[in-house]
Amino acid sequence: VSELREVTNHIAHDLRSPITRIRGMAETTMTGEQTIEEYREMAEIVVEESDRLVGMINVMLDIAMTEAGGRVAAREEIDIVRVAESACEIFQTIAEDRGLTLMVDCIQGPLVIRGNLSQLQRMISNLLDNACKFTPPGGSIRLTLQDTKTHAVITVADTGIGISDQDLPRIFEQFYRADRSRSTPGNGLGLSHVKAIVRAHGGEIQVESTPGKGSSFTVYLPIERDQQGVVQS
Repeated sequence: VSELREVTNHIAHDLRSPITRIRGMAETTMTGEQTIEEYREMAEIVVEESDRLVGMINVMLDIAMTEAGGRVAAREEIDIVRVAESACEIFQTIAEDRGLTLMVDCIQGPLVIRGNLSQLQRMISNLLDNACKFTPPGGSIRLTLQDTKTHAVITVADTGIGISDQDLPRIFEQFYRADRSRSTPGNGLGLSHVKAIVRAHGGEIQVESTPGKGSSFTVYLPIERDQQGVVQS
């Protein structure tokens, strides 16, 4: 009951801010004559906050559907090496803009697994985004991908602020945000979304972290091979 109450409080807090801004804009339009340019600026804020709300709700629904197995059936053969390298290409510019070094160490592909492409893209992107957010300028992020014959192993390690022993057991909870991360934009859904996607693919995720030195997230995704080592359809 306490955990449910805490999650409810987090949801209420994260929804209140954009709704308050939207209501404030609506009140402003009723207080008197505004210029066309002022109306446009207020409309832009309303659209921005509405998009923020819709995005948050969509992620919550996606997590719920993924955990319930609602999207597991939409699977195809995917080269996970290509997915990982494409994600790193996208985040390379983001890392550079923040003064970070992003390194990639993947096996020579292809490494084919069966899964949902959009979910796997989102999983890796969320891990990279998290690493970028919580690594100070001058730090580094490394994505590695290995083939253990039974699993594709993806690790995203950073030299960021790390996670305390107190917070570590709770980082995959929806809306949970450690004290040191509250000044960073976000809603506490990224890691819970990652875990839901990993579990939907029959995998596991592990994390190791040292405060002040960095964190390492490792995802194990099963590979279905036959006796000849060929991925099964």
